[in-house]
Amino acid sequence: MSVLHPGLLAAGIAAVAIPIVIHLLLRRRRKPIKWAAMRFLLEAYQKQRRKLKLQQWLLLIARCLLVVLVGIALARPLVQSGVLAGGSAGRTVYLVIDNSIASGVRAAAGGTALDRHKQAASEVLSGLGPGDRVALVTLAGPAAGVVLPASADPAAVRRIVEGLEPLDSGADLRRAFELVGSDARSSADAGKSASVVVLSDFLEGAVDLSAPLPAALAGLDDVRVIASSPVASAPENMQIVSVEPIWDDPGDLRPGQVSVRVRRVGAAVSEAVSRRVRVFGHAERGLGVGGAHQKPLADGVVRLARGAQEALAPLVLDREQLDPGQASGQLVLTAELEGDDLPADDERRVVVPLRDSLRVGLVAQRRFGAQRMTDFRASDWIRIALTPLLSVPIEVVDLNPAVLDAPQLAQVDVLIVAEPHLVQDAGWGQMRRLVDRGGLVLVCPPTDANIHLWTDSFERAFDLPVRLAREATTFAAPVRVVPAETTSGVLRLIKGELPELVRPVTVSKALPLESEEGVFETLFAMEQGQPWMISMRAGHIEEQQASGGGGLVLYLASSPDPAWTNLPLMPLMVPLLQETLRQGIAESGSRATTVVAGEAFVPALGVRELVLEREGEPIHASASVGGGMTLRRAGVWRGVDEQGLRGVEIASNPDADGARTGVVDAGALRAWLAGASGVGADPVTSVQWLDGEGSSEGIGQRATRSPFDLPLLLGVLALVLVEMVLARWASHAGPWRMGRGVRDASERQAA
Repeated sequence: MSVLHPGLLAAGIAAVAIPIVIHLLLRRRRKPIKWAAMRFLLEAYQKQRRKLKLQQWLLLIARCLLVVLVGIALARPLVQSGVLAGGSAGRTVYLVIDNSIASGVRAAAGGTALDRHKQAASEVLSGLGPGDRVALVTLAGPAAGVVLPASADPAAVRRIVEGLEPLDSGADLRRAFELVGSDARSSADAGKSASVVVLSDFLEGAVDLSAPLPAALAGLDDVRVIASSPVASAPENMQIVSVEPIWDDPGDLRPGQVSVRVRRVGAAVSEAVSRRVRVFGHAERGLGVGGAHQKPLADGVVRLARGAQEALAPLVLDREQLDPGQASGQLVLTAELEGDDLPADDERRVVVPLRDSLRVGLVAQRRFGAQRMTDFRASDWIRIALTPLLSVPIEVVDLNPAVLDAPQLAQVDVLIVAEPHLVQDAGWGQMRRLVDRGGLVLVCPPTDANIHLWTDSFERAFDLPVRLAREATTFAAPVRVVPAETTSGVLRLIKGELPELVRPVTVSKALPLESEEGVFETLFAMEQGQPWMISMRAGHIEEQQASGGGGLVLYLASSPDPAWTNLPLMPLMVPLLQETLRQGIAESGSRATTVVAGEAFVPALGVRELVLEREGEPIHASASVGGGMTLRRAGVWRGVDEQGLRGVEIASNPDADGARTGVVDAGALRAWLAGASGVGADPVTSVQWLDGEGSSEGIGQRATRSPFDLPLLLGVLALVLVEMVLARWASHAGPWRMGRGVRDASERQAA
């Protein structure tokens, strides 16, 4: 049992000394003065002495008990009932509040899910006593310890809770439990009673039942989990999951189309629905951010048939609205979907690089003078394929493979390495930096090399999870090439024509590669199934996820020379190279400048912080010690370098997966949450629903009502009456009681 006001209890106990002090003061010795009837009084006193002491002790005890009982009544003792009743005063409460993108779901009665969580948190805070401490952890990924370690000032925590608003990243329960577990173990209050109160709707986007929670609370017997039960129903949610620009005009490096993919989640798909989709654009100057004041670049309708969960809306962009003076820089395309109950995922952005021309660096020894076709090398075939018409805005820059430095590569968007065996280690390092900042590199084997030692430097520089052979394979008979099934957008514009274009292409010689499955995308394969042209990201899978992926690395297993393949002589050569480079650099650039809220990424080289301009104060995000960043808000962020200059724009998009509004089973959720308490933890004892039914009403209020209030007050009144009777009895008031002892003494003297 604990008390609501321990200070008053201590004061009441200390006040017991008051009647004792009074009693001692009244017993002070006084100077005796004899008078005539003194003998009779002394005889009466000696006879009544034991009785008087008993009366005085009873009166003193009654008065002390009265003071103690008044102190206990004022302190208001509490019973161990209610979900937040701790084992003793001084418990710690960890408030874990879901402010992820899913918490922005609007209710039919008004308000959002986060508003309900904040109200429940306020009730929890109202139930805390003076000796209790409270911590605050928010779930918007990555989960953050807003108030950690726990604070003894619930009023300050309440103000922070009231200021919370939904962010655009998904819920991160894994990290939240890790933060709580780490603090519970290292806190000075370790070993005391603690409660982890998780306030969330636990929609599909917040819970991954297939991935167990870390056992962050294992071994903490005094820490228990109290959670709001999952909602039984949720509204249907339509969301934009991707926006992909398409370059459909070889003579224009501005995108002509945009492909918007829409998904619906959280409800039955038995009905057909249609929604309006608009695309707005803004560049570094000339165009404002999308809104009602601006005419959209594209306007259309996306339709989902009965039973369909996803649909694709191809929209044609109005190029005339783009600022004609904006020939280079960045264009931000923003797709907007007609609103629903969760507006946060109804927008998605992509940053598109604008160029007046595509500069392609051709890494090969330069040849002077006109060459006969019979003397053509791979680099000559590549140059012809890139510039068949003067109107095509592709500029080829010859680069010496032996001398590749940063100033040279800073002037190009794409590198085609036709003679990789002549590239030095420093040159490979410069190419890696080009890819990291969103560039594209295409590598093919040299025509005349017998032993390919350059493959080691290639694999090492790009940290590729592949292994290239040292010697090329020569086929007894030319083998055919077939297009592979791929989700890559590199060949999207010529995808429909590929079967006809690739049919006459054969391969006589190739430098094969080996790798684990899933580390690259195959664009073309030889008829035996071996990859012939692949697309991959630099770095291992973990590095790609941490850095946002960077640019693309393409590998063609055959040198574009008739001795290796007849590709240079076939119609496929021109569209293959031009569309691969055009779409590939666009995909690389947009990937390097487009991130998902809540996911870590590495910004462009030299970026110190990112700034999101919005109404009121701008929001700043700084790089961590390792150089990585995480953005929890969607929008267009502007990079700032060490000199304070603003440069590259990064589009942060809402976490569409975190906004999935499907409901989860309460039993499965309870078992999943119990995993935080350790393997084999009993879900029933490890996880308690608020009020037993998930209701947030009255949280902590049962702990503030004392069931002893009325009995204690009645006890105080009873002791007051007893004290009055004892005081009357001990006072010997009345002539009969006062004279009885004297009369008896006089009678004995007369006898």
